[in-house]
Amino acid sequence: SYATQYGMSIADFMRMFYGITEQEFYDTAKEYAYETVVQNLIIGGIAQKENISITDEYYEERLVTLAEENKFNSTEEFVSYYGEDYLRFYMVQEKVLDFVEDNSVVID
Repeated sequence: SYATQYGMSIADFMRMFYGITEQEFYDTAKEYAYETVVQNLIIGGIAQKENISITDEYYEERLVTLAEENKFNSTEEFVSYYGEDYLRFYMVQEKVLDFVEDNSVVID
């Protein structure tokens, strides 16, 4: 860990570099994890209700673009780094967000 590299405890590292206590760090991480799970459940629910999915062809095409945008040397390296399940969910998430944007009504 970075703390170990600096010869510090995690508590001292958090206090010195981030200005927070170790407990505050864990509380923030827990809140972030909870919010991420809720967001993913909502996205998954919208995708299911609206029949939003990706084809294998779309996956392969989008994979090339994402690998290039993220400066990977190959799609294989990109998939190895992130994992196919994550990348497929990410692509569905993009489509869900497009759907929400396209179908939202702005009220002033």
